Amino acid sequence: MSVGDAKGVVADPRFEGLEFDWLAVDGRGFVAIFSTAGSGLVPHGFEPALHDAAIDALAAVEATSAVVCAPALAGGLRNLWRELAERGLYGFDAAPTGGPYRRVAIPSQPARVEALPSVVAAVAAVLPEVSFGQAESVDRPEDSAGA
Repeated sequence: MSVGDAKGVVADPRFEGLEFDWLAVDGRGFVAIFSTAGSGLVPHGFEPALHDAAIDALAAVEATSAVVCAPALAGGLRNLWRELAERGLYGFDAAPTGGPYRRVAIPSQPARVEALPSVVAAVAAVLPEVSFGQAESVDRPEDSAGA
């Protein structure tokens, strides 16, 4: 599935070169965090503060899941992918040079959006053709400006 084919997810030049995290819900109701690495697509009308607030609300929820995999980060760095996988979210990361979002974190017990703080559903992009549990990557089209 190409993120650019999903309604409402676009390349936005205001955010090129800047790292942001955003939330999405797949076609089965599961949630993932996407990290742009300065080159990934963002939801149409993306407001970083709203997604940051939803991510903070998620981080405040008690951990409910073991983590199947998540990247190790250098000491002192917050591992948001691991933190959110412990709360049932998948994690995807873009490369700074572009390319697809790659799945980097998998919870053992994925959470559905309705089980999470309501602010998550309020801001999350909807990617109905994607299954976060099955997709090892979510493609970024070469030219997504018209998506």
